[in-house]
Amino acid sequence: MAALQNIRNHATLLIGIVAVALAAFVVGDLLTSTSSIIGRERSIVGSVNGKEISIVEFNEKEKQFSDIIKQQYAGQQTPHEGEIRNFVWNKFINDALIESEMEEIGMAVTNEEISELVSSASHPMLMSIPLFRDQSGRFNPAQVSAFLQYISMPEESLDDAQKAQQQQLKSQWAYWEGQIKSQLANDKLANLVSSAISYPTAITNIIDSIASNDKSAIVIKKFYDQANKDIEVSDADKNAMYEKMKKQYFALNNGGYRAVDAIIFNVKPSQQDYADAKAGMEEMKEQIKNADEADLKVIFSDPSSTFAYNNFFRSEKDIETAFQSFAFNAKKDSVSDVIYEGGDFMIARKMADVKFAPDSANISLIVLSAATKEEVSQKADSINKCLSNGEKFEDLAAKHSLDKNTADKGGEIGWVKEGFPLGTDDFDAKVFGGAKKGDVFTFNMPENPMTFIIKVNDLTTPVRKSKILVYGTKLEPSTDTYTDMYNAANKFIIDNKTKDMFLASADSQNLDIIHLTPLAENDPYIQLLGQSNTRDIIKWAWSHNVGDVSGVFEVGDSYIVGTLVNAVDGEYAPLSEEYVSNQVLRRAKNEACAKKLTEELAKENDFANADTININFKRDGVSGIGREPKLVAAVTALPVDAVSDAIVGEMGVYKVKVLNENPSNSKTNINMLNRDLKGMVANRMYESLRKDADVDDNRSNFY
Repeated sequence: MAALQNIRNHATLLIGIVAVALAAFVVGDLLTSTSSIIGRERSIVGSVNGKEISIVEFNEKEKQFSDIIKQQYAGQQTPHEGEIRNFVWNKFINDALIESEMEEIGMAVTNEEISELVSSASHPMLMSIPLFRDQSGRFNPAQVSAFLQYISMPEESLDDAQKAQQQQLKSQWAYWEGQIKSQLANDKLANLVSSAISYPTAITNIIDSIASNDKSAIVIKKFYDQANKDIEVSDADKNAMYEKMKKQYFALNNGGYRAVDAIIFNVKPSQQDYADAKAGMEEMKEQIKNADEADLKVIFSDPSSTFAYNNFFRSEKDIETAFQSFAFNAKKDSVSDVIYEGGDFMIARKMADVKFAPDSANISLIVLSAATKEEVSQKADSINKCLSNGEKFEDLAAKHSLDKNTADKGGEIGWVKEGFPLGTDDFDAKVFGGAKKGDVFTFNMPENPMTFIIKVNDLTTPVRKSKILVYGTKLEPSTDTYTDMYNAANKFIIDNKTKDMFLASADSQNLDIIHLTPLAENDPYIQLLGQSNTRDIIKWAWSHNVGDVSGVFEVGDSYIVGTLVNAVDGEYAPLSEEYVSNQVLRRAKNEACAKKLTEELAKENDFANADTININFKRDGVSGIGREPKLVAAVTALPVDAVSDAIVGEMGVYKVKVLNENPSNSKTNINMLNRDLKGMVANRMYESLRKDADVDDNRSNFY
């Protein structure tokens, strides 16, 4: 009873504790739930009509496409990572829209359709894949079959290297298969929409009739740019013209843009950097003077040198311009003065006396290899014996040479110079040291059982040649110079913390302002500054307010500071934007000018000095004038000897008189006309889907 009474006495306290515990439980659950939602939102790159793509999936697709691009652009400069990212994003939107539309109408791309297409090896996308092209670059269907057989082989039949290769190829094929499926889906939906659309017969007959004749006319021309200099345009007229133009010319498809006025502080070598680099090269000159042959090879083979190690004779035209006189006039073992040219400090050493020798030799070769040096030597002896017996070098090369790239051409390499990288030291001495046309030499490789048999097909006339080694270092800004320039950029923004101060100070110091606009939120880089690390400037612009001044951005060998001068959101670029205002003003002036020129042409009927033009309705360009579709249409509609009223065009106002009409050999291709119409419909279909889609783009949160 005492215990029960004790509970009653503390009931209020217990109720409070339970309430607090319950509240803590609810709040904790809410916080956990909210945290989960926030975490999920933070992992979503974007969505299309509710279909989401996570950062993990997006990165996987980006890596997959990047790997394909590297393979396709082997040895070439690949697209910027931001451009690859944009491609992946746009493909996600395209696939989501097409897939959603096809689901709604009950259409799909089946595995059977893909298999049938692949087995027939007829799809244009298959034909574009480098893996399926032969050495000549032509598409080879047999390589598709071989590829698919290889990636289908059981893993237990492959070694580790083959397994790794198979996995890589499977990944590539998964990408291409997805691309083919997407393309099939696009084609199916586009064909469905466009199949019911074609030009009515009446329209095609009209087009055919008016396009079947060429017309000659004489034209009086009055161009706007010669007459609108004194035209004044009111603000009201500019606003009216802007409203007329904005949908066609100033629509924003990327959610707006930002404009930054920036100053670039270029980091260039200072006078002290120049003096230090020259002093360093003077020290190098003393080392080169006293170096033996082994040390010289180390010095001149330094990978940091801006010149290659060219320890062979070269003709005057192949020697660096700065050292041509030194190469042919200095004594053997001489070292040149230090020369500064084109941003490089250079120094040279003459390695041998000048000689006369052919500049180039045309050679053919037979490449031989075997398990041992003795075996390859026996092969070479056998071939040389065949040559002595009168057999043709070309036939022996085709039959025995391991170099299949030249064997088909009788072993011919073509013209080479001294320094040709055969892998043996005595090549230059034999071929350029007195050889005659038709001579054959055998070169045994010192470190492996391989032999080259070389035939000299021809030699150029001997010229003066010299052997010099050149060492160079590029003049680069020092760490101190970078620090000084960074401090200068940083001081500028500390002293000028507002847009007005920033721009006024730049003007007073004669610093060049560059206008970085338009900067879309997800642009991968700033085109004006090149494909460098400029993404941070874009992110800064989109996360700050007009009037703010940035920090210091490092871009390549420069430091950049800027101020946000404009932030445009909405459907259209505003009239206040300079490029918009300029276009509107020009169009408004032209329109006002057109009224004036129309009045002038109404009184003018003298065609004596008029130019002759030839018109066909199928072409909207006019020789000597440019693209003027209204002029073309007007002439097409006029009968012979008729004189037009004033024709207001894109570049001017015209008055024409039709001289004659001639039948044209060019008939309208109705099939092509309808094909173009279907293609236009397909494009508009996607544009319509994209315009009506609910697209949530969060890429700027991640990149």
